[in-house]
Amino acid sequence: MTQIAMQAVAGTPPMPDIPDLVVPTAKPAPKPATKAVPPPSSAGAPDFDDELAVGDLQIDLSAAEAPPKAGVMRPPTPGAGFSPFDDDIGAGGPAIELDTAGGSLPPRISSPSVTSQPAPPLPPTPVSHRSLQPQPPNLQPEPAKPAIDPYEARVLADYGPKPEAFWHAPMYAYRVMTRRGALQRDLATKKSDAERALKRYEDALVALGERARGGAAPAGALERVKQAEELLRSRDGALAQSMDAHKGVLSEIDGRLSTVEAELSRARQEESRLKAIHEGAEQDFQRADAKVKRLEIEIRNGANKAAERDALAQDAQQKGALRVDAERKLAEARRVAATAQAKADAVGNERAQQESKFSRASGTRNAGVDDAQRHLRAALVELGRAVLSDPAAAAGLAHAKEEIERLDKQAQKSTSDVALHQTAIAAYDAPQVFLGMILVGVALLLVVVLVLFPFIYRAVAT
Repeated sequence: MTQIAMQAVAGTPPMPDIPDLVVPTAKPAPKPATKAVPPPSSAGAPDFDDELAVGDLQIDLSAAEAPPKAGVMRPPTPGAGFSPFDDDIGAGGPAIELDTAGGSLPPRISSPSVTSQPAPPLPPTPVSHRSLQPQPPNLQPEPAKPAIDPYEARVLADYGPKPEAFWHAPMYAYRVMTRRGALQRDLATKKSDAERALKRYEDALVALGERARGGAAPAGALERVKQAEELLRSRDGALAQSMDAHKGVLSEIDGRLSTVEAELSRARQEESRLKAIHEGAEQDFQRADAKVKRLEIEIRNGANKAAERDALAQDAQQKGALRVDAERKLAEARRVAATAQAKADAVGNERAQQESKFSRASGTRNAGVDDAQRHLRAALVELGRAVLSDPAAAAGLAHAKEEIERLDKQAQKSTSDVALHQTAIAAYDAPQVFLGMILVGVALLLVVVLVLFPFIYRAVAT
């Protein structure tokens, strides 16, 4: 045991020595611990002995091999996957608990089990939103892309052998560019043929699915067809309802428009009548005024026609009053016609806005109906494939099955042709083509320089 010499300080309590930790390597019998006996203190300043009779502190590890008590879990040996900061050590193992059999503390539960309450059921998805939900995958896996032999693609491309020298690159590039144009035209034709073949194949599957709906069809595929039909009916019904509502609104607007247009027509007729009256009153006043002016000229020349002039002046004054009254009535008729025209324009604009609004809404709803039809077609195609894969459901449909297999082979052949042409278009040596185009460009540049050099030289020399 290590000895620690301490200097006694007056008035301080005695401090015991720190014992050593002794770990035995064998399994000796456990040795009882000896109590530390303080030395007797004399009067005055206390005097401590350098060596205190303190028993050794020993830890017996022999109990480590004893089986653990029930309800107690010892920590695992630190190693791979061990984290000293984990609350519960061990993935999926029991929690570490304290042995409180002889004490008053309750056992520690690191991960208490919590009774989970069942989640409330979600509300059903609206029919108009069902197409936005993830659809179940097709029963049949998607066909793999056809494997294309690169040598067959080179034969179809017919670009010729790779140039062995760089001066052969321009001819190779020319051959590639001309053949690529022909191959692209053939590819467009092959794509059209493949689309038609695939459509015929899907039409046959749709027809088979329609036939199998009343028989022993697979339940999952049949349920998807019912959901697609329900979605289509819902969207089609919404489109029909919107069309009926639009027709009702248009009918009401057209009724108001007819009333306003009739009012406008009457106002214009009245305006035309008053305009004619005003023009007649204007002409009568001008004639009467002209007569009065002629008589005034004759009177100034010495004629004695003063009485006749007074009568004509009075007549002209009356016709002038009629002209003013006709002009006032014509202005009022024009104001009424303008008001009726404004009302007709407002109702017409309202009708045009309603038409535009319905056009946008109906376009969106038509897109939804088309989407629902595509879902229904895909569901029927899936049902047809499910019927073909089910021997019990395909009983009695041998002829339809043979026809679908024939159409499937045609569609696969068309798809393979498209893939072959696509591979053939890209089956050229790109660096050689690029080199050939560069050489052609350089040659053209040299020709242009040689042609223009005399003119440039003359211009510079002069």
